[in-house]
Amino acid sequence: RLEYPDQRLYGILENFLFELDRWPESEILDSGSRGALWQAAFALQAISLLGYEPVVSGCQSCGCSFAIEENNSFSLERGGLICPSCVIKENRALLLAVSKDCVFAMESILARGWQEMVNNLDLNDSAANFLNFSRKYLSYNSGLD
Repeated sequence: RLEYPDQRLYGILENFLFELDRWPESEILDSGSRGALWQAAFALQAISLLGYEPVVSGCQSCGCSFAIEENNSFSLERGGLICPSCVIKENRALLLAVSKDCVFAMESILARGWQEMVNNLDLNDSAANFLNFSRKYLSYNSGLD
């Protein structure tokens, strides 16, 4: 028994396991399936609750506000988006290209939870970009990269 349980984390874990139980095993194990999106979205929300929330508003280098474009840069090192002017000053090895849809998916997860985002994201290039982003972000922040 945990002395200080985190009810928010427990709540999303409980919901995730309930939903996971309803999915066929083939969907869960297929890296290009909606099950893979559910897992990535859940993990991103969970790591955010633990203090590693990706910042998707404003530049994490200079602090300016900027419009989200079709293609954006996300700094693993800074934990957030980088404006086009600051990209040249960043460590390229720690920059990820993220689509507009990927940024909107992150915003949705952080604002409303993983279930809604997954239900509204088509299995296309945007989903692939989100899966790639979430794997690299989780790997970097967990120290397992």
